[in-house]
Amino acid sequence: MDPFLKPEEETPQDPPEQFPPTQTPNEIEETKKVSRRLIFVASFLLAILIPVSIFGYSQSKKNSYKSVSMPSSTPQVSTPTPTPDPTSDWKTYNATIGAYVIKYPSTYTVLENRYSGVDGVVVEAPQSVQLISSYSATTKSNFSLRVSYSATKLSLDKFVDANSNCTYISATKGTKYILDNNPSLIYKDTPCGPYGTMEIFSVKNGSGYIITVESSASYDQFKKDADQVLSTFKFTNSINPSPSCRPRPACLDATPRCMIPETSDMCPPSPTPQQTFCTQEAKLCTDGKTYVSRHGPKCEFDLCPTQ
Repeated sequence: MDPFLKPEEETPQDPPEQFPPTQTPNEIEETKKVSRRLIFVASFLLAILIPVSIFGYSQSKKNSYKSVSMPSSTPQVSTPTPTPDPTSDWKTYNATIGAYVIKYPSTYTVLENRYSGVDGVVVEAPQSVQLISSYSATTKSNFSLRVSYSATKLSLDKFVDANSNCTYISATKGTKYILDNNPSLIYKDTPCGPYGTMEIFSVKNGSGYIITVESSASYDQFKKDADQVLSTFKFTNSINPSPSCRPRPACLDATPRCMIPETSDMCPPSPTPQQTFCTQEAKLCTDGKTYVSRHGPKCEFDLCPTQ
């Protein structure tokens, strides 16, 4: 061999292809079982995840709608208009003894410790005030509201019965009423008096109060005005000493005189203590023509002309 000749280079050959070992039938069957289990698990997970995903998506849409903020404008806060007090310009009566205040329009007439009957006659009425309203074209009348008071140790029911001058007013016939947060009794449209009355009885701190409203009109016709005046009635904290007597009915000094018996605990005493008022009765004399009436301190009948 020629030493100068180079031997031919051998071309490298690729390694022979490696084939996986052939599986046995049992191994092939086991592989199929594993594949079927994986497919079942994947299907089960998808069956759960798909509804959950849909529900979550829908909730996120709802929340996104709620979270959308509308452009807000500065709210316009208006100050509420205060309701005017219709009694703000009224006058105030402050009872010097009765421990209460009450307001009334400036057009009302005020009688302190006096009482004006429906006939216009004014008599003494201690421990009281009478407010007389102006004439109303609507009701074609007016009304008076009188507050009288006296010292008492009685309960409300007993105070009513002790001071009632009318058979229609008694503790059992009253309707519950609240006068300045104080339990009271009210009697509406009673037939007491010439035209009827509305009366309220109340007891507070050792004082008894009687509020009498009189009018030729029915109570419903002047109720609005009377209730407005009554709404201003307030008991005061301090109680002034009150005389231990009860108001003397004004009808005892009227003509004709009422039939209420006069007692020693009434005040003031009769303006003419020497004068005796007799019942308005007449006696027919024996001549069949002449009538005589009762006179004198014992209210005896006058003598007939023939006697």
